[in-house]
Amino acid sequence: MEKMVVADLGCSSGPNTFILLIELMKIIGKQCERLGVQQPEMQFFLNDLPKNDFNTLFQSLDDFEEKLRAEKYAVNVPHFVAGLAGSFYERLFPSQSVQFFHSSYSLHWISQDQFKRDFSLFLKLRFKEVVPGGQMVLSFLGRKEKDIYDGELSSSWGLVSESLNSMVLEGLVEEEKLDSFNLPFYAPSMEEAKEVVSQRRNFGPISEPFRELGSEIC
Repeated sequence: MEKMVVADLGCSSGPNTFILLIELMKIIGKQCERLGVQQPEMQFFLNDLPKNDFNTLFQSLDDFEEKLRAEKYAVNVPHFVAGLAGSFYERLFPSQSVQFFHSSYSLHWISQDQFKRDFSLFLKLRFKEVVPGGQMVLSFLGRKEKDIYDGELSSSWGLVSESLNSMVLEGLVEEEKLDSFNLPFYAPSMEEAKEVVSQRRNFGPISEPFRELGSEIC
């Protein structure tokens, strides 16, 4: 492979996205050394909505390059980093042009009514853009229970609700503003997510499609 295209969807404006880049470059560099093959050129696309603060994001680029110099396997991997403004609910790349998609804690910012439709659309678009044999890793908040009002997430947001109500009682927040406040957030159950993925038959067999990363909500 002469080149590898990687896309981080929903990168936001902080430096965390560069942690992903470093880890990928370490893996690629180590594997190439083990196999005795030339390292591919790596093109990274950092994607988020047009209103994202890309200026702040790329201020972390120098720190990223400095950290790379301390990594034995990553330091010599040729790489290029570019920003890509646009919604990941639309086409972002030419057909079959991306080897690896990554999205971390971005896909849950939708409503329950929209979840199946939007997640299905997201998968449909990425199928057109990923190369045959390409990979995709998606991390997003979910819930263990089928009941949307039961479990850890409900308890966590309950604490937020109590805090906001206390602020209303103390006169720090107007009651009308609290009543109109809504988070466009939905954490699907495992069954809901599996149902959507199973309907995208174009992907073919999927190995270990779902894995629980942790249960603590901070």
